[in-house]
Amino acid sequence: MKSVDFTIDEAPAGKKRPKFTTVNGYTRTYTPADTMHNERLVRACYAWDYHGFKFPPKIPLYVKLTCYYPIPKSTSK
Repeated sequence: MKSVDFTIDEAPAGKKRPKFTTVNGYTRTYTPADTMHNERLVRACYAWDYHGFKFPPKIPLYVKLTCYYPIPKSTSK
C-alpha cells in the first residue's frame, strides 16, 4: 500500500497534556477524556476505511495532515 487517505469530519483539536492526581500517596497519570475521544475517532475512521490494515512494525511512515478549521465567530464580516 503506497498511500492512505481518509477523512475525519470533526474540527481539528490539539492533543492535551496528561493530568496527574494523587491516590493513597501514589501519583496517577491519565489522559484527558477529549483527547481519548479524538484518538479513538481517528482510529475508528482509519479502521472503517481500511478494514483494520496495519503497517509492518518499525517501518518509517511519512504523515501529511490537511486540517480545515471553522471560521471563528470573532472574525468580522
